[in-house]
Amino acid sequence: MAVQDSQTGTAVQYIALPFFSWPLHEAERLVLTENDVSPTPLHETLAQVLTLCDQWRSLEEHTAVAIEKMPVLQPHTQQLLQGLKHMVERGLLVDAAKLSQVYAKPDSSEPAPEPIKTLYVRTYRCPNALERLLSSLQNGRAGASVNTLVVVDDAREASDLDLSRTLLSKWRPQLSATVIHITRADRERLADTLAAASGADAQDLRWWLNGDPNDPEMTAGATFNTALLLSAGTATAIMDDDAQLTPYGDPQEASQMGVAGSEVAHWSMYASTEALQSAWSPLDIDPLAAHSRWLGQSLSTLSAQTENPCDFWQSVTSADLHNLKPGATVKVSANGLLGDPGTGQASWLYTLPPEQLSPWLQSEDTYRQLVSRRLLARRPQGHKLIPRHALLTPLVGVDNRTLMPPTIPNGRGEDAVFVELLCCVYPDSLFAQLPWMLKHEPERERQFDRDKLLQPANVDSGRFMTLYLRRLRHTVPSAEPQTRLQWLGQSLKTLAQAPEATLASEYRRHLSDDRSSMARELIRNLQTLQPPPYLAEDMQLLLTRSTRDIGADQQALTATLAQLRQRAERYSQALASWHTAWDHCRQLGEAQSLAMAGTE
Repeated sequence: MAVQDSQTGTAVQYIALPFFSWPLHEAERLVLTENDVSPTPLHETLAQVLTLCDQWRSLEEHTAVAIEKMPVLQPHTQQLLQGLKHMVERGLLVDAAKLSQVYAKPDSSEPAPEPIKTLYVRTYRCPNALERLLSSLQNGRAGASVNTLVVVDDAREASDLDLSRTLLSKWRPQLSATVIHITRADRERLADTLAAASGADAQDLRWWLNGDPNDPEMTAGATFNTALLLSAGTATAIMDDDAQLTPYGDPQEASQMGVAGSEVAHWSMYASTEALQSAWSPLDIDPLAAHSRWLGQSLSTLSAQTENPCDFWQSVTSADLHNLKPGATVKVSANGLLGDPGTGQASWLYTLPPEQLSPWLQSEDTYRQLVSRRLLARRPQGHKLIPRHALLTPLVGVDNRTLMPPTIPNGRGEDAVFVELLCCVYPDSLFAQLPWMLKHEPERERQFDRDKLLQPANVDSGRFMTLYLRRLRHTVPSAEPQTRLQWLGQSLKTLAQAPEATLASEYRRHLSDDRSSMARELIRNLQTLQPPPYLAEDMQLLLTRSTRDIGADQQALTATLAQLRQRAERYSQALASWHTAWDHCRQLGEAQSLAMAGTE
């Protein structure tokens, strides 16, 4: 008879804890779970069966899977079921309630949730978009919780700065928050002031806060770093100027948090802004309060607080549990997006799951309109704690109360690089995925022609660095963040000094992997959708471009590696100054740091 849940009457589901094993003698192995101190002797066959118990199933379902994979066990069904019950008794297989007990080891030193009081907005020559954001701050619930609004302005021209000043002067009387405007000149002065006060190198701080003046690429990362430095010691929120603070989503969405091994989001496409907006309901929530609710919370605390362990753990596998440590804390929170996703390329749309591309099949006109304007709803599936996030979102919450690494000041993809840098310093960190969306409406609507849409995946220096850093997360033993920050700097110095042939080989491997993945997903969609000729032709062209000789563009390779070396070397050199300046700002407090930086 199946073991049943006393409340629901359904069969109890079990999963194997992550374990190590080694031979005891010919017929037995010693099995040790990650959270145990003494190993358990287990028959060799049961040890093999345990590796198959990597999903949530009842004992009867685990038995059926084991027999399917190992038909020789068919005559021994009852013995196998008894063996699984023995593994439950020994704590090798656990139900959701037991798993919560394994992880529920709250740390008395864990900081309590801290309300986000300061919102940092990164802006660059987008006065109309910025005004829409200010309007949403005035009209939405977030207006009451934001004490300070810091506009980090990356404009170079005096005329653009005058537009921003005029706009902020107009809105100051209408907002309850104190409004601070920080320009590039302000950041230059801040670097010099901080250097003199803390002993950090002024040139290093200018690079972190304004980027390399000889690098022609955008400095979105520098504005992100400015927010991280000024908010040192607090929980904070960083937002793009072309987003708005009105949340949209499903009013019935439960607020119960759960755990997942990876991010899961659903994309929907719309032909017009009106259709996109009418498809979703505005939600009566304060987005900053929703972010701050999770920042700094540990997996132990959240698992202990959950009302329904089955819901909390239902999305994980045994493999996921390897990357979920009891003391892991939420370092970053991110929500969904409604509008233009803001990515430089659009070819990734063709690799979405086939069911999400079904609107393209209606007609050629519908397809062209949907794909060129990219009006999308990217809705994360539920509240989830995950070990990594792509940060494709116009608003992020950051637990900046402990040392936070900066991102690369110049170039695209600064958010993806930041994720990997964060994970290098805090390898057990978690990301809180929030299921509602904020509107993202760029200043100038972007249209993609056919040629731009059908450009295959590419590897720029930011993508290369992201992939390099991703492999470093668990390559050294755990240590204090300060130690890991130093190790991170040394690792990037090693990257900068690597032989040309090594980097070229890695570049080609990454490019091959990315394009092979794109090709596989295109083939899947071609086979599943059986698209009409207008769409099949485009997909085939993108597939052909994705499978071309990846070593043909030597000029792109050379330029990418040169830029990679320069940025990795500079990051390594400047990291000590960042640490010094961050510590100094934390000791000063955010109010004093802001007083050094900008003007109301």
